[in-house]
Amino acid sequence: MTDHPRRCERPPAPDATTPAALLFLRGRDADARVQALVSGRIAARPLLASLALVLVERRAFEPLGFRSLGDYARERLGLTARAVREWARVWRALGALPRMRSAVVTGEVSWSVVSRIVGAVTPETEVAAMESVRGRTVRAVEAMLAAAFP
Repeated sequence: MTDHPRRCERPPAPDATTPAALLFLRGRDADARVQALVSGRIAARPLLASLALVLVERRAFEPLGFRSLGDYARERLGLTARAVREWARVWRALGALPRMRSAVVTGEVSWSVVSRIVGAVTPETEVAAMESVRGRTVRAVEAMLAAAFP
């Protein structure tokens, strides 16, 4: 008998094409399970966007030794500079729209929906815009925007 302690090893994450992953996605509550998996990422989006704004406006990547936002975003975040700039753009615009900003932070309205409409919303139209998009999908919001701004 050996006196070696047992190692607790984490099993590898299933590949999306494995039978285990496919089994995970079957059933009536598959959508709920997927939503639960990504909820942490969704909740972090406003914080990531506020950090993106600092990175972009203050060029905070330079003191870290990076020549460009693209280099930093690619190497540290696994993103493109365009994605980081887009997060910063939306967060900057939400600075003038406190109700919408609060709705994003609480998850009442999705980041994807807000990112589509924030350029067309003003402080005067914020309440009406919130009522129009609440509970709608991104596709529905895009259709609304296409109809309103042909």
